[in-house]
Amino acid sequence: MKKVYVVLFFVLASFPFSSMLGNGDQIYWDAMKQITWKDFKKDEPKTGKHKVKSALGILILPEQKDDQTMIANVYAAFNKENSARPDADGQTDDALHHEQTRFDLAEVHARMERKQLPDSTYKTIGKFYIIAQRINKQANKDFMDESAKYDDETKMGTDAAGQKKWDQYVQDQLTKYSSYTSDDKIELPIEKKITPVK
Repeated sequence: MKKVYVVLFFVLASFPFSSMLGNGDQIYWDAMKQITWKDFKKDEPKTGKHKVKSALGILILPEQKDDQTMIANVYAAFNKENSARPDADGQTDDALHHEQTRFDLAEVHARMERKQLPDSTYKTIGKFYIIAQRINKQANKDFMDESAKYDDETKMGTDAAGQKKWDQYVQDQLTKYSSYTSDDKIELPIEKKITPVK
């Protein structure tokens, strides 16, 4: 099996968080939908062996409900336009399963972020963006680190016993954080009400 590269894109530092995970078509994690090789859209040079490149990360897309409440929408996202499938020989069920489990792992970290966001205090809307961005950046780093460990311990998905162990671990983590799915909007109170300038 070819070496797998994980490409992670972080939410940019600009306010508000309007940037997406790279450009192009996104798939948000859904327990009822699995990725397919057709979802990998990036064109790779037609020389040599092509390798799997999954553009995965955790997005935070906030919206302002009112002057005292922000809503944080957090998604594990797969970017089709920045994900490249391997050559035909590498497009195996095992390789695709390995990438789906990586996507599931991204959802674990998205759920952990959804759990963490309400634990912080947001004194102003400006402070919300700063704190939420910091939390999101750490969630992406934690995911990247665990994803690298996943590749190492499964030998990029070629070690069946290692893959089975990680499959179970990821499913257990999804269950552990099952109260923090993207179905529920996270409403975060802002302590200081904004007074309009007259």
